[in-house]
Amino acid sequence: MTASDSPTRPIILLNPGRQSRNYMLGLLKAAQSLGLSPGNIEIGPIREQLGRVSDGTLSVDGVFERLRKTVEIGAFTDIITYANVGGPELGIWNTNEGIGPIWAALGLRHHILWTDHPEWAALGLALHPEAGRVYNHPQVFHYLKSDASTAEARDILEWPNIISMPVAEAYDTTEVNGAIETPRHDAVVIAGSVAAIPEELVPMLSHRDPDPAALDRMMIPRTIGLCEELATNQDDTPPDCDELRRFVANLLESKASQPFMTVWQHTMQLQPSYPDTVKWLRADPQRWYAAQRRLRQSSAWRRSFWLAWLARRVDLGIYGCDASAIGVPQSDDATAWVNYESQSEVYARGRCAININQSHDESGVTHKPFQIAAAGVPMIHHAVAELTDLFVPDREICIFSRGPELLHTIDNICADDTRGPALAKHMQERATREHAWTNRVESMLTATNQAGLRIAA
Repeated sequence: MTASDSPTRPIILLNPGRQSRNYMLGLLKAAQSLGLSPGNIEIGPIREQLGRVSDGTLSVDGVFERLRKTVEIGAFTDIITYANVGGPELGIWNTNEGIGPIWAALGLRHHILWTDHPEWAALGLALHPEAGRVYNHPQVFHYLKSDASTAEARDILEWPNIISMPVAEAYDTTEVNGAIETPRHDAVVIAGSVAAIPEELVPMLSHRDPDPAALDRMMIPRTIGLCEELATNQDDTPPDCDELRRFVANLLESKASQPFMTVWQHTMQLQPSYPDTVKWLRADPQRWYAAQRRLRQSSAWRRSFWLAWLARRVDLGIYGCDASAIGVPQSDDATAWVNYESQSEVYARGRCAININQSHDESGVTHKPFQIAAAGVPMIHHAVAELTDLFVPDREICIFSRGPELLHTIDNICADDTRGPALAKHMQERATREHAWTNRVESMLTATNQAGLRIAA
């Protein structure tokens, strides 16, 4: 039997983590439900064994042989890992199969789920040249959560296999358990952090209808300063500093007018007018993403600003972080981290749930919408590219771009006892049907295998 004829059997590499471990457990359960008889390996013992290599009590060959036997006995074909876990930290191996990352050396197709973008996960480890030796291998496949971030990574990182795939959830482990209490708030947000509102924008909190484009433009001088600072700290200085300033100013104005486009998409659009500057930025992945991070600061105000603006007008419950930086009062228990298994219970404390992407998620969605779907709570999401590819506006979700729109939607849900439950029901049905980990496991294992998904008899 050839490798392509072998039944598909993945290994799920399990890692510690308050959130990401649950994603991998969801993938494991999904593979089981598909009849793939998956295996699982904890990363901890592998790290411990490599530690013993460092102190001389175990050979490199010994580590490899143990993993080889696991793969051989289980007849495994693929491995799914999370972000940088089990990647560069395991290094490059010289085996009879050639030189390459460990999972490829073991004959496995390696699938990496990037729910955090490669350029900032683990402090940008993926951008280092040594990491690139692992990530650009032809048997390594990367899954990024939006089309735009995928196109950007293909252009900048030049890894051969980068695939766009939304994230998902395991709805049976994130749904509400037990009786649902009467909602305490008009709306609820779970956020890992909120940043202080830039002082330029604080006066706008009292405005009835702050214009997002105007707020973006108010941030342009500060953002230009950040980009100039980056340019002066580069060993390879930009070919024309005046052109760089004009490029940054033009891009930021374009982004204020067309917020659905990402920094990279605006850059490609402006490339014919600023060829030398764009070439310089794209020549080094670390330089590009450092510049992109600074250019995004013109719109980084959105999450904190809209939450602070809204809290002045409705009963908004912010959970998972200390919201004092944006002046929102909280109960004593609200500032604590919300455990994965408690998210649905917390979302159910509101008549609706709000989600606003952080600025690094310029397109697509995070896990939050799917976690809100599991809770059975209606969701209002900030307008972002690719959102409507996943859910139908006004039937499954509500979308806002401006303050009055957000306020009107909350008032409508709170006043109509049927509106919220109908939205939540339709969203949950769509999520469990199309956005579960079973959907994603099947996509991952078929997209990279011409033989398709083969299930053992």
